[in-house]
Amino acid sequence: MEGKLLELELGLATDLNSGFSDFLQVKPKASYSLNTITHKYLSRVQLAESTLRKYQQHCERFLSHFGSEADLRELKIDSYVAMRTSEVSGNTIKKELITLRNLFKSAGLKEPIFPDLLIRRRESFGSLRDSSNGRCVLLSQKEVGELRQIARSFGSELIADAVDVIAFTGMRRSELCRLKPEDIDLENNSLKITESKRVHGQITHRRLPIHPQILPLIKRRVVSSPLFTHSVHTLTSGLKKAIRGTKFDVKGFGFHALRHSAASRLLAEGVPVTAVASILGHATPQTTLQVYSHAFEEDIQRGINSL
Repeated sequence: MEGKLLELELGLATDLNSGFSDFLQVKPKASYSLNTITHKYLSRVQLAESTLRKYQQHCERFLSHFGSEADLRELKIDSYVAMRTSEVSGNTIKKELITLRNLFKSAGLKEPIFPDLLIRRRESFGSLRDSSNGRCVLLSQKEVGELRQIARSFGSELIADAVDVIAFTGMRRSELCRLKPEDIDLENNSLKITESKRVHGQITHRRLPIHPQILPLIKRRVVSSPLFTHSVHTLTSGLKKAIRGTKFDVKGFGFHALRHSAASRLLAEGVPVTAVASILGHATPQTTLQVYSHAFEEDIQRGINSL
């Protein structure tokens, strides 16, 4: 304030269009450092826990690549995309750039022009024998039985039980990790699954009957909280160890193959797509139709042949 008054006395300050109090007030310079913007954004944004965790991972990558003191307005985004292209798919980079766009918006900055990305279409599902991508494998009922037996013989009780439950419910790994004793209703033989993806930013639930095949293990585990484990990584590494050297030892293969296979088998058996969507926890039946359209190929052929 003394400096401002001195400028005024010396005639160096001539811009008094605004009020005198505004003239005297020293306004702090806005900081656009990547570290400051990411901290503000992550502390204020309201998202589902799993989504927030993903955004945090994205921001950590930005800070690691650009440096914490990098100016958001001067980021070399092309160099970041070029680096990530050698490591992950275009779909993953696209999600990271969405987070980066949100950082620009939260700072009140106009977002720059982002590079175009090659987004690969979803790979089609295939059999275990023919597929080189374990994430897109569909197991027959016999193969599900074989996997359950292998997990029981070579894996821990935790992994074997997890394989059984996912095989007979189609739930996600993360949902299995959230199961607690209060989610189990043995009187009505049902369980409550806590979701995080059906409605963005909200936690929702769905309730499923307990299959007779897994009822004994549910009763055995209902005394523990959580019923299985908090860590999806414990499940992933445990299954990978159990199937090592078997025909299921395919790159990318995991618990999701059991979920995909359950969904595909339900649709093939003629279960209405609305019911399958409810079992899987999809937001809408349209999601189920898009992901598992292969299950309707024979129906389409029969339909055409009947014309």
